[in-house]
Amino acid sequence: LYIPEYYYFFFNRFQEKLISCITNHGGDIIFQGLGAYAIWPPQKESEDDDEIKEEIINIYLRTIQCALDLQKKALRSDFSNKSLFFPKIGISYGLCKFILLKTLDGKYEYTAYGDALLDSFYCSQKVTKKGQIITNRKLFEDVSKY
Repeated sequence: LYIPEYYYFFFNRFQEKLISCITNHGGDIIFQGLGAYAIWPPQKESEDDDEIKEEIINIYLRTIQCALDLQKKALRSDFSNKSLFFPKIGISYGLCKFILLKTLDGKYEYTAYGDALLDSFYCSQKVTKKGQIITNRKLFEDVSKY
């Protein structure tokens, strides 16, 4: 499979924008292969249900704003106009678990798994055109009043 060199250039520029955008919105980014996912861990722990709900809504809103900003940056960029490349963004929420793996060459890597991650991948696969961001129904209902 031959991939022109300029695609790598555009992909690297996109990854720079991706990292900047996610970290500026308080998220952490994890790369796996050519894909990436971001997580927004809670900023504070609480026993109060109202505080927990407020924190979750805050995370939802930061996540969606990040996705919108990322799409805007991606769609305005040269790499979006010169190729079929565009980010597929799916948003979900819930618990994720992490597993630490030791590779054959002795390095350590970690990966996440869980229903929230699978749900976000499922949502991202529904993206069919540039500029779309897909969330699951529950998240959409929770934030639609904002």
